[in-house]
Amino acid sequence: MARLHAQWLAAAIVLYAVDRWIAGIKWRAVYNVDGYRITVASAIDLYLRSSFLGAMLPSTVGPDLVRAHLAARGGSAFAHTLGSVVTDRFLGVVALLVTAMTATVALAPPPLRARAGPIVAVAAALVGVALLVLATPIRPRVDRRRHGPVSRALALAADLHERLKGYGKQRRAIGFALCLACGQQILLTLINWLLALALGLELAPLTMLWVWPLVMIAIRMPFSILGFGVRELALLQLLNAVGFTAEEAVALGVLSGLVDLLFIAIGGGLVLAARETVAAPAAQG
Repeated sequence: MARLHAQWLAAAIVLYAVDRWIAGIKWRAVYNVDGYRITVASAIDLYLRSSFLGAMLPSTVGPDLVRAHLAARGGSAFAHTLGSVVTDRFLGVVALLVTAMTATVALAPPPLRARAGPIVAVAAALVGVALLVLATPIRPRVDRRRHGPVSRALALAADLHERLKGYGKQRRAIGFALCLACGQQILLTLINWLLALALGLELAPLTMLWVWPLVMIAIRMPFSILGFGVRELALLQLLNAVGFTAEEAVALGVLSGLVDLLFIAIGGGLVLAARETVAAPAAQG
């Protein structure tokens, strides 16, 4: 890492900023339904701030919950903001699975397909469970006049379930967001290939096309903090099998994590600036 090539690192950081912009557009597409409105600038702002405030919580789940909470502070129903965040994340996971399975089958060496199989299978099972839950009619008996924690939790779960099912009617928004999610997977692969170039690694683009989606599946599992440890272990297993040393694999993982931390720090700056969200509630009447 002491011999970093600055030009490739700078290019990766610029593309990461583009990725955050695309992420804001993608979330806005699923948020702006049923009269709710949020601007792209506000969506990006909330993405960055939640990445900072949820940094020490389990990977992906923590920042997503923080993002839903921050968006609801603008006056929107929490069930809607949470539903939009869950849908946004779900589409990202679907795009990641499609990318990972396609690239692994087409490009990965046969021995590594067997290693990748359990990772993809676990992720696919989680998506299947989520679809099954959505397809199951859930009508808990909720006394909305009561204000205990159990009653509030059941009411939120019922509202969230209905809102998530409602996205089945938003085909244009879902299709647009899914296309952006697929594009993001390609962009993230390109970003980390540039980071490999910055480290002086002779890593072929086609190799990164199947390696990085598998790494992303591993770090999306909610049992790490910012993916550290899991990211490096996944890269160690995958890159070591195609001729890279442990030091090279771990260096790439750490550098990728440091770029994440850079944008988390930007989110921290926005938090310190005490900017308020401008997410708007549904129009009345």
